[in-house]
Amino acid sequence: MVRLNRASQTYFFPVHLTDQLLPSAVFYATVGPLVIYFAMHRLIIRPYLRAQKERELEKQRENTASDILQKKQEAEAAVSLSRN
Repeated sequence: MVRLNRASQTYFFPVHLTDQLLPSAVFYATVGPLVIYFAMHRLIIRPYLRAQKERELEKQRENTASDILQKKQEAEAAVSLSRN
């Protein structure tokens, strides 16, 4: 049964699934979605997040390498100006 309270009114929605309580149906209704969730999390979501994190790290490495190269060139230019 689903109950919804809105202002001073209460709505009841009876949800009748079956006359009998079958243990196998209860088992599959609880275990099935959990297994599907964990499988999707393990096989799809984790690898995607891991790949995304690796892409971000690689981008940071490239940015850092270009910054270091630029600063090195600036330092060499400053040294060559001071020698002259």
